[in-house]
Amino acid sequence: MFLLFFCSILFQLSYSQKVIPLNSFLGNNKDNRIDVTPPYSLYVSAHQDSADILRQIYVKTMNNQIMSLDQLKHNKASNKSGLLTPMRIQSQAFVSTMLNDQQMGALDGFMYITTEKQGNSDNFKVFDVDQSQAIQTSSLICDPCTLVFLNTNNQMTPVQSSVISKWQQDPSGVVKMYRGFPSDNDELQDSQIFSNPIKTAGLGMVLAPTVEKFSVSLGTFYLKTTSDLYFVIEPDYFDLDGYGTSGYHSTGFYMKSRIQNPKNVTVLCVRDTRFNGTTGSNVIGSLPNPAGRVTVSENDVTSNSGSTTPASQINGWSTKWIGQNLTISSKYSEGGEYFVQYFVIQDQQISQDGPTTQSVETTTKGGSVVDCMIGTMVMVMRWRPSFLLFEIFILEDSEAVFLTLREKRGEKRESSETREMSAASSEARQAMEPRATKIKDRNHEQTALTDDNNNKNFEMYQKWEDQKKFS
Repeated sequence: MFLLFFCSILFQLSYSQKVIPLNSFLGNNKDNRIDVTPPYSLYVSAHQDSADILRQIYVKTMNNQIMSLDQLKHNKASNKSGLLTPMRIQSQAFVSTMLNDQQMGALDGFMYITTEKQGNSDNFKVFDVDQSQAIQTSSLICDPCTLVFLNTNNQMTPVQSSVISKWQQDPSGVVKMYRGFPSDNDELQDSQIFSNPIKTAGLGMVLAPTVEKFSVSLGTFYLKTTSDLYFVIEPDYFDLDGYGTSGYHSTGFYMKSRIQNPKNVTVLCVRDTRFNGTTGSNVIGSLPNPAGRVTVSENDVTSNSGSTTPASQINGWSTKWIGQNLTISSKYSEGGEYFVQYFVIQDQQISQDGPTTQSVETTTKGGSVVDCMIGTMVMVMRWRPSFLLFEIFILEDSEAVFLTLREKRGEKRESSETREMSAASSEARQAMEPRATKIKDRNHEQTALTDDNNNKNFEMYQKWEDQKKFS
């Protein structure tokens, strides 16, 4: 019944680590040899298997160690935590039971075996996602940390789903998430399915202060972290379709498992249309059909999109616009698995008008209409996430010329008028840079006189400061 479920697990072999389905062992007192050279560490996740059954199945070693699978399942630091304590195997081990083959074949759980190096590391932690639990790396006393998560809960659709929420991350830290389980070797470059800071196409590395709630539908996955990280994980599924982002600078995650049917997913984007910004994504995965594609689109009056065939390394895409929403869709993705990390990064203020529900009017890549805004006083707010500072400076009358160019479907090339005005915009920005430097000191005195728009941005900064204080 669950053959497809186990086929979806990536069985990796590097040194000794592996995942072994419990239903692969025979009953009737047969000694099932665990084909791994000791020493190693052994964990069990068996969410749906009954305690009465698991108590009758034993792991035995040649040096007289013995533990039941039920003992291993509940071998935890605390009943309120999923942090597992392993059985450390020092000699040849076997699985044995008086149950018959039919009873063994009905099991749903699996055994996870790590390498000797991983088992000896205080920075290597394994969690069973069998309950809601808060994870904080500083309390685990590990930096860097490798956090492995096991999920054998099949009582949901899709199976083996985990919801991650309430993410709070030290600004100096790095987090990368991978499918499967780790080896002793370094991961393939850019093979992460999620990361923060984000490796973006066009902006370089960007730290998102807000990480949106998301689901991971994998039996095994892991995080590699530095500095402090806090989040809540629970066995559940969160449908991203129709969800609205909660921050002007945020990132989120969506995946389609091999057993899920493809569908379009729409994420509503919170935005302030006085500011420009960037929408983008990283896509990774595997589709059995070589014609398969995954597309991420930013949608407003017009749409900008990036489409790719998922591979073993992330493919990045971005556009210099933030629309009312973004959509994730696929073509010929049946039986495939793909992962999408999306991000929305607000940038410079381009208007003093109040926020609207529509995007700023723009020209297109092939258009001839230019929206040129010359303000008597235009404030540009630039957020620098690496230092968590706001730099404010005033550009006075005729010194600020902003040209916004955007793709519009159906037009194929820029008009000469658009190119000339774009060149003029570039020259104007270069000419105003010395002036902006000279008046920078004066602007610090003027910041107290700015309107409620400033207060809103400082409230955002204060919110980010509060996020650094873990609950």
